[in-house]
Amino acid sequence: LPMPIQINNQIPGTNPQGNNTGQIDPTALTLSRAIRASETSANGDYNKTTVEPDGSTSFGAYQFNRDNFSTWAKQYGLDQNDTSPTNQDHLAYSRIKDLMDQGHSQSEIAAIWNGSRVKDGFHVALNPQYVDNVKNNYTQLSQQGGYVNPQAQQPIQQQNNVPVQNQRYGINVS
Repeated sequence: LPMPIQINNQIPGTNPQGNNTGQIDPTALTLSRAIRASETSANGDYNKTTVEPDGSTSFGAYQFNRDNFSTWAKQYGLDQNDTSPTNQDHLAYSRIKDLMDQGHSQSEIAAIWNGSRVKDGFHVALNPQYVDNVKNNYTQLSQQGGYVNPQAQQPIQQQNNVPVQNQRYGINVS
C-alpha cells in the first residue's frame, strides 16, 4: 500500500481542533471500510438500527452502541450528538487507527469491534466468522482500490494532483 499523504481536513480521521497531522493511514481506512461492509453494507447503511440479543441497541453503518459512540466521539474530538455519515466515518476511522497505534493486529481490531474477550493478553474473537468476513472484505477492498463493490465508487476529485474522494469515503488508496 502507498504511504499516507497529506491532504485536507475533509477526510476520515482529521480534526481541525485535534492534534491530528491530517495524514490518512490507508490500512486503517481500508479496515474501517471492511468493518463497515461487514456490519451493514459496502456503502454503509448509516440509518440502520439493530436491537441486540441482550436488549442493547446498535446503530449506523458501523453498528455503534450509544455509550461507545459518545465516549469515542469525546476522545477523538468529534461531536457526540452528530450521527451523520461523515461523523460515523470519522469516528470509525479514528477508533481503528487508535487501536492500530496501540499495536493491535487487524484481526484483533475486527474482534474488538464485534466483541471479544482477552486471553493471554490478546483479544480473541467471540465470533470468528465475523473476523473472517472482515478479512475477506479487507482483501477485496485492497484489490479493488478501497471498494468492496466497484460500482459504489464516488467521483474522484483532484487536489494538488493527488486523487481525493469526498469526505464520506476518504482517499483512494489504490
